[in-house]
Amino acid sequence: MKLLKKTLRQLIQEAIALDIEKGDVILTGRFKNKRRIVKSIGTDKWGQPTINGKSILKFKIEKNMPKNKWSAKSREELKESPKRKKMKLLRETIRDLLAEIVQIPVPDSRTRVVHNVEEEVTEEMLEDMISVLPLWEAGEHEQVATLLQDMHSLGRRQVHAYMEEAEEMKNYGQINGNVPEWVTDYFYDKFSEEW
Repeated sequence: MKLLKKTLRQLIQEAIALDIEKGDVILTGRFKNKRRIVKSIGTDKWGQPTINGKSILKFKIEKNMPKNKWSAKSREELKESPKRKKMKLLRETIRDLLAEIVQIPVPDSRTRVVHNVEEEVTEEMLEDMISVLPLWEAGEHEQVATLLQDMHSLGRRQVHAYMEEAEEMKNYGQINGNVPEWVTDYFYDKFSEEW
């Protein structure tokens, strides 16, 4: 008796109540604009609810269908043993735990993070720096830095250091020495003709 009550309670909880009776008017069709009068309410061969012999669902309830009509995944899950399910759950749990443990720390806003992706400077880069030197001298430092970074893999500090050295060599004929010696010689050769 207890089993029967429990089963009935489950059926009642699972039931989807539709307020439809024989004689009611429903709208059907693709755009739900065709007027139909309910003559019969039943189920089709797969156990899906129907009105006037037509399915009222745009989806199928799998548990009401024969098992050979179920999706491949559901049939596979039915075949899976409890041990296999536990192993799969264990693997997923381990992956989740590892993902939590091996998180990449996110620096807070007060910490300054510097990424060194700077290339070794070539003569071509120095030529590009000399070509944008008038912009630099006009005070467009950010624009020049962005332009050079788009053209070459240079860091912002590296661009500023080289551009300041080029500007000093052009204007004063001297250099601070914050760049390699061959760069100093290159700038000297380029700008000594202008003096």
